[in-house]
Amino acid sequence: MSLTVTVIDHWEDTKRLHITGVLTPSGNYVTGGDVIPFGIPQIKSNSMPSMLLVTVFCPDGTVTYTFTAVAGTTIANCKLKVIVTATPGVELAQAAYPAPLIAHPPAFYAIFPKHI
Repeated sequence: MSLTVTVIDHWEDTKRLHITGVLTPSGNYVTGGDVIPFGIPQIKSNSMPSMLLVTVFCPDGTVTYTFTAVAGTTIANCKLKVIVTATPGVELAQAAYPAPLIAHPPAFYAIFPKHI
């Protein structure tokens, strides 16, 4: 896998599991988006997220990408699609992840149905 999920924080309300973390890219980006491996022990849900927000904090301005979550049908096949900001609508080419994206990995906030 080209993305690694690191959970930073998690909490529950009566019906949902809230997760914040980082998606660390490595290796090569895959056209159409890389699978986000949410099926880790810290995420106590078998369902895909009902909401996923991905962003990057880059104070030096070197990261010029936006992110689109591509809904899957299960927790195992949601994807992260990387779009080149300088050319709106153009997806990152299938190749090694660019250094600025590795240096400033995207953060995420996801809401999962609890125990479903």
